[in-house]
Amino acid sequence: MTIDIDSTIQQVYGKAKEGSGYGYTKVLGQHPLIATRTDTGEALHIRHRKGSANTGRGAPRFVRERIGRGTPGRGNGSADAQS
Repeated sequence: MTIDIDSTIQQVYGKAKEGSGYGYTKVLGQHPLIATRTDTGEALHIRHRKGSANTGRGAPRFVRERIGRGTPGRGNGSADAQS
C-alpha cells in the first residue's frame, strides 16, 4: 500500500474559528496534514494545524505516527511526501 502525505489549506469563515489564521496563500483557514491511501483516496491520518503553519511544520512527527500505526493484515508499504 502506498500512502500519500500532503498538506492543504482549508478555508474557514469567521475570525473566531479556533486554530484559523492567514498563511502564505493569504486565505483565512487551517493548514492540516493529511495521509491518504493512493489507490482509494481513503484518509488514514489527519493532523490539524493553524492556518499560519509552515508546510513542513510537524511533518516528521506526523510520518512517524503514521508509520507506527501500521496497517493490520498487510505488508510493509511506502509513503509519498509532497510539498
